[in-house]
Amino acid sequence: MGAATSRGCCRGLRKKKRKNAAKEQVKLSKELNNLQDGCDQCLQKDAGLALEKLKEQHEWELESLRETLKGTWTSEREELLKAHQEAIERLVEEITAKIKTETSVELNASFDDKIKCITEKHTNKTEELQKLHSQEKKTLTDNFKETEASLQGKVDVLTAELQVFNELKQRVKESVLTRDLQRNIKDHGSPGSFWEQELNSLLFVIEMKNERIQNFSKKLLQMEALAEKNLSLEDRVKNLLQQNEDLRLRMEKHQTLIQELSREHARLQESLEKESLLSQRLNQEKEELLYRLVNGDSPPTFHVSPFTPELSPR
Repeated sequence: MGAATSRGCCRGLRKKKRKNAAKEQVKLSKELNNLQDGCDQCLQKDAGLALEKLKEQHEWELESLRETLKGTWTSEREELLKAHQEAIERLVEEITAKIKTETSVELNASFDDKIKCITEKHTNKTEELQKLHSQEKKTLTDNFKETEASLQGKVDVLTAELQVFNELKQRVKESVLTRDLQRNIKDHGSPGSFWEQELNSLLFVIEMKNERIQNFSKKLLQMEALAEKNLSLEDRVKNLLQQNEDLRLRMEKHQTLIQELSREHARLQESLEKESLLSQRLNQEKEELLYRLVNGDSPPTFHVSPFTPELSPR
């Protein structure tokens, strides 16, 4: 940027020089045209000789310009200072833009730190939820197995008791006592006291069995309720497993986002390094120009960038 500013200043000085010394400028223009024509011809014959002659002509031109500029150095120096001030203002704008860029980089770094912190918290929370889910699942499974085993034992006991009761009932129906009781009732119309006692005993046993049957029915209802509760627990376990799967998918998406942000951060870091190198080069050019303009007692030496012509294929 500093070299471009210097060339712009040189072109401005040449324009003013042409206005103040029209004759000399016309002469220089003709000489430059002649030099250009000569350079084109020489380049076609001998590229190395053309470069040497072109450098000599440039040195002669620069010497002529120095001689011409000696009389008007004061005003031109002011113009150079003005141009330099404008260059400094542009440089300040660029530095401001660079500061904004660095601020953006700092914000990106802060964002990366926040992303890392959130990721760690999310990972810890996920691990905690998975651990809690595993513990709860194990507890529910153990409780279900214990309840199922207990209910199965009760069902087996009640089934055995019911079977015994049915067998007893069947034996009562088929017993000799029952047949004698029925025959006595048929013959005499009313049983005796002995048969009444036996009948009362049987009725008492039947009532006991009925009461046990009712208790058995209640226990069956309780077992059905527990079975429904177990189904509900199974549904809850399925929901927890689904939530665990959803958390795993979210973690995978989160890891993908972190990788994309890391790649973007690397690109921003590379761009920042390039901007830093450019800023250092601009600072060097600025310091060199300031040194020439402030400390130089004679007109500054204008460095002409090396001219490397391209040889057209013949």
